Amino acid sequence: MLTTANSPRRTSETPSTAVRPLTVCHVWDGEYPWDVRVEKISRALTDAGHAVHLIARNRRGDPVTERRSEAVVHRLVPWRWAPQWLNAART
Repeated sequence: MLTTANSPRRTSETPSTAVRPLTVCHVWDGEYPWDVRVEKISRALTDAGHAVHLIARNRRGDPVTERRSEAVVHRLVPWRWAPQWLNAART
């Protein structure tokens, strides 16, 4: 529990002071895994008890859904019919 010099110390958590787990959706504008910062943020949130979902590009053809220790990664399905200039998710 975090306390400061001016805040009263709590002896037990009540429902109004307990932290509820969140479901976090992080939209990443590139391939994943790629950036260590995104991994660290996701891991910190997961370690704090939150459910983390990452939305990422899929130019390499990785699996569309992947469960990793830091998050569930959802990759875009490329539009094979769209021209490359129109489809940022396409290879």
